[in-house]
Amino acid sequence: MKRLGVLLFLISNLCLGQEKPQVLKEQQVHVTESNVWWTAAVSDTMALCAINAHSIAVMNASFPMEKNVSRQISFKVKNKDGEGRTINSVVKGIADWNGEKCYIVELEIGVNFRTHEVYKKTECLLTELHDSACKLYLGTNWLGEDLELQK
Repeated sequence: MKRLGVLLFLISNLCLGQEKPQVLKEQQVHVTESNVWWTAAVSDTMALCAINAHSIAVMNASFPMEKNVSRQISFKVKNKDGEGRTINSVVKGIADWNGEKCYIVELEIGVNFRTHEVYKKTECLLTELHDSACKLYLGTNWLGEDLELQK
């Protein structure tokens, strides 16, 4: 059991720091807080979702970044069509993405399954994805048991 825990820890750290996530499929999703549709890359190699964010500002920010957990944060998101908006949220945590520390916030992301919309609140990394073809990655924290998306 101890080995399994260590293995899961190593895998999750590798997934967060991975430069090019393995994309299984692209999926149209709706991010409630942005009020626009996104073309998201579904990835089973990433532990967390990641969204294209910039102009990130933490209210009464402190250093190091870890001291900002539970503080108010404001940031701008933009999909590949240039649509987006400013979102206000709360910092839920910090994670590494391509060697940089990024804030984690909770966003509500919805996917249209053949018959109905499914929305889930999930933790999402705020990072600049300007060099990436996709501006939103759905990680395993959103996918959970929804294997239909992965096929």
